[in-house]
Amino acid sequence: MTTPDQSNPLYFGNPLRSWTNPDILYDARLRCAFEAEHPDEYAVVDWPELRAAFQVHEDRAKTFKKRSRGLGLRVTLLAGLGAALVPLSELLQGQTRMVVLALALGAMIAGFVLAIWHMTHSGGQRSWLSDRLQAERLRAGYFHTLIEHFALADRARTNPEAKAAWARVRSDALRDMSARLRQEADQGWDRWLQDGALHDVWATGAVPPDLDRLQARITAEAQAAPDRFAFVSRRVHQQRLQVQQAFSALATLPSTGTAQGRQGLITALEHAGVLATPVFAVLAAIEVIRTAGSPGPWLVLMGAASAIGLTMRLLDKGLRIRAEAYRYWDYRQRVAQANAAYDDAYRRGDVGGQVGAMFALERHAYWETRQFLLDHRDARFLD
Repeated sequence: MTTPDQSNPLYFGNPLRSWTNPDILYDARLRCAFEAEHPDEYAVVDWPELRAAFQVHEDRAKTFKKRSRGLGLRVTLLAGLGAALVPLSELLQGQTRMVVLALALGAMIAGFVLAIWHMTHSGGQRSWLSDRLQAERLRAGYFHTLIEHFALADRARTNPEAKAAWARVRSDALRDMSARLRQEADQGWDRWLQDGALHDVWATGAVPPDLDRLQARITAEAQAAPDRFAFVSRRVHQQRLQVQQAFSALATLPSTGTAQGRQGLITALEHAGVLATPVFAVLAAIEVIRTAGSPGPWLVLMGAASAIGLTMRLLDKGLRIRAEAYRYWDYRQRVAQANAAYDDAYRRGDVGGQVGAMFALERHAYWETRQFLLDHRDARFLD
């Protein structure tokens, strides 16, 4: 299985637009290609029930996020546009000035009313956060089940009885995961907020297992049966570690479709507004000293520049763009480190090192998902 193209699109493109969640074989074309190439492995790694559950949360998260953020952007742009047009209207004359001023004040009032409604009634932010968390935990559970039951998964490729047992194991795992996720969602993910030590990394099971003890057990079993472990090791490497590295690389490209690119654009506009403000103030002062009268248009332009700078700052803070960009960049480094550790262990034939790299990736993935919750849970104004 190949990872998606990581070539950099145009700055105003979106490198993640065609992302198809290849790690869980979400795309039908990828499944067909994989099945044709490895029919025995496909029967083990294809998990249609989990994929269906994932799709429910994935689709809802995208829908609610688009709706919630679209409303938040309209709030900010209306307020920012109004704040910038109020001073600029002073440069106009007569009826035109009154029309522009009325439009500016109307935009500010509409933005304020929408903001109040967004914060108190829309509920979109809470919905898309919860569905995104559930989708990501189901994704993690796909691989946790493979790792935890690697010997059974390997036998299931060729043994009908093992294949039936593998189906039962996965059914039980999905049932327990779904019940646990519903409970955590109903509780507002409070348990996650208290999990600074990252105890709840493992997604399978009704109760999170002791991670260190689980890793030690799987390491011992893998070292005792390296041939059985090889199949799952290869699959987790290609579908989890390599795909996460591809995703994090795409998510940190300089493009307006990523937080990294949006941060650069918004920061540039913010700095331009902030820096232009004192420049216009100096020009206004010079005009007053030179003419001993009106500062001319400079105070008006200073007000508009200030409004633009503050609006961009509000977008940055409200959408958590800077925090998201930093989180993805940090995650990319963590994933690269886990991949390097796996590659080194694989070259040396170190089964324990391979298990260690897999568990390191799962810790990093859980950290990123939990940090996502922390970054966005209080962003009620725009998110």
